[in-house]
Amino acid sequence: MSDTHLKHLNISISKDLDLKLEDIVGKSIAVIGITGSGKTNTVAVILEELLEHGMPLAVVDVEGEYWGLKEKYEVLVVGKSENADIEVSPDDAAVIAEVSLSRNVPVILDISGFLSEEQYRFLINFFTRLWNLSGKLRKPYIVAIEEAQEFIPQGVRTDLKELLTLIARRGRKRGLSVIMASQRTTLIDKNALTQTAIRFLHHVNFENDLNIYYDLIPLPRKEVKQTILSLKPGDCILVRGSEARRVHIRLRKTFHAGYTPTLEPVKTPELKKVSDEILEAIKRAKKSGKSEAERLQEKVKELEAKLAEREKKINELESILKTLSYLKFPAKMDVEKLVVRSAELPVQQSSGVMLEQSSGVTSEQITERPSAESTPEGNRAEKRVTTTDFEELPNP
Repeated sequence: MSDTHLKHLNISISKDLDLKLEDIVGKSIAVIGITGSGKTNTVAVILEELLEHGMPLAVVDVEGEYWGLKEKYEVLVVGKSENADIEVSPDDAAVIAEVSLSRNVPVILDISGFLSEEQYRFLINFFTRLWNLSGKLRKPYIVAIEEAQEFIPQGVRTDLKELLTLIARRGRKRGLSVIMASQRTTLIDKNALTQTAIRFLHHVNFENDLNIYYDLIPLPRKEVKQTILSLKPGDCILVRGSEARRVHIRLRKTFHAGYTPTLEPVKTPELKKVSDEILEAIKRAKKSGKSEAERLQEKVKELEAKLAEREKKINELESILKTLSYLKFPAKMDVEKLVVRSAELPVQQSSGVMLEQSSGVTSEQITERPSAESTPEGNRAEKRVTTTDFEELPNP
């Protein structure tokens, strides 16, 4: 999708905003707010708009609540939950990343069924492959991380945190964008948070969170506090550069699978299915235990090995033919047959039977060609060639 095309695509997340797709793609985004403030709805609305315009993306779904996007969009859900389209393990994460990025397949990484260690391994494998492959493909791709404080925590160093921070900080040149969503600003890494270009800041209660809001919102502290405490569900302060304004985010259009249970029954809508082609591609990759790129590389190496073996065979045959070209054969002898069969049979040292086996002609039938300096015709002597003269031929 070209930059020129992005400029003409509107993002309808709020009546208070006039956003284009290019305003979001390639930018790191923060969505902060306590439970009930509208944080999850804001993330879902942004994802709906991205999916509406066919943008490939991945959602790190800790609670298993984003599968509701399948009500309107063809999204692949992977994990161990009952809502997954295909069950995967941490070892399959690299394959999922490759299929998603290379084939423009939106994917929800439902890690709610994994233990903490499995979640960590899955995300490390997924984002490592995504980072490496994005450097080659360089195409727009958005990553949304719910409960970001779990993976980009303040004051704790992990390999996953460094990888996600790297994507947030330098992913733009590779086409990668990150949406970080969290309930608490104090728990998420401040360096990652302050590097976001767009911030949707919903209601928070704790003073420590307000203190960080003071640094994130370019308004007087008093005004920031008054505005934040007056925000209703769905309201937030949108910060873009030096601009800060209060906006209301529309309600999501797709099913909210993370709804709070009530006494009233909730009907699950009919969901869109992922194409069988995508599912089969993942199953094949899982079965082989290797990514599509790795399988192609192995195929190339296999073909190169076969080509090298054929070239070696050709060289051996040419060498044999060159040697035999200096010899004089009876007129009825099948020289071509001798060359081919000589290449097929191993040299049998001191057996004196190689030529007889390969051509059916005894060594006594073969004579060396006379040289240019030979004696006159009547006195020319023919030198008999024995099978030992052929023991120096290349071993086929």
